[in-house]
Amino acid sequence: MHLELHDNEEGNTLNGGVKDIDYDYQAEEWVRLTIDQPEIIKWILYDGSGIRCVWERPEGSTSMPDITQRSERFTGTWEKGPVEVSI
Repeated sequence: MHLELHDNEEGNTLNGGVKDIDYDYQAEEWVRLTIDQPEIIKWILYDGSGIRCVWERPEGSTSMPDITQRSERFTGTWEKGPVEVSI
């Protein structure tokens, strides 16, 4: 699996990424480790089947993001977000 970090830069929102994630809890840990960066507004976890989980927060925020999309394959313990949909 790999985790992409996205910002709001026009044209190219990809800010960085983390490869070789073996477990969902590792992705959750990376999200927690990067929440102090207000330019990061979206985290997308991918596996071999596609999108596994998406976390989002408002622009400029350093608050914990909410999960907005979660596949049945995601086994992490992050609390359900208020606008979460299954994918």
